[in-house]
Amino acid sequence: MACRHHVMEVVLSSVFSALFGHTGGSDVAMFKRFQQRWPYIDQSNYHVASDDMFDVDTTALRGQMVKFCQSAFTESHLREDYREFLQLCSAFLGGKDMAKISFTAPGALH
Repeated sequence: MACRHHVMEVVLSSVFSALFGHTGGSDVAMFKRFQQRWPYIDQSNYHVASDDMFDVDTTALRGQMVKFCQSAFTESHLREDYREFLQLCSAFLGGKDMAKISFTAPGALH
């Protein structure tokens, strides 16, 4: 299963590069701005994706993504950043118990 996660990272990396262009390293300007503004964001005021954001096709994909996130949580040896990514995706899609969601400041984990 660890191989599947590595492949997922490669795919996500390619998607990111296609959307935002190649970065000169680990610092991406958009993420740096987000990190700098983090203290001013009210983490207690957030909303899940509303049903009107999805049409017939994307509603089915939403369900599949929630199931994928839930099944991926059961696998052992998940990297912490990948686990957090799955949690955020699941929370946004409305598939996770919202009482258990907490947000941490963006940046490297130490």
